[in-house]
Amino acid sequence: MNRGSGRPPAGDAPATGEIYLEYQVLGGQMRVAAIDAATGHEVTLVVPPNLPEADIVRLARRKLEMRRASRPDKPEPSAPGSRGRLA
Repeated sequence: MNRGSGRPPAGDAPATGEIYLEYQVLGGQMRVAAIDAATGHEVTLVVPPNLPEADIVRLARRKLEMRRASRPDKPEPSAPGSRGRLA
């Protein structure tokens, strides 16, 4: 039985590029902050702590792609009271 290549279809492929990941274990779950290096967009995920890193990266890229598609021209707001963005 042929189950395919295991890769998503071409139109469903997440974007490539550098992303920064920050992991924080909170009890029985892990919070992951993903930041797109090119745009500065940030998304967060909550995943099981035993989820393989490849799956975390794939989910983060897809969520960043959805974020870009939903608000392509809006810059990331800086925190209230801050003097700008940290780089």
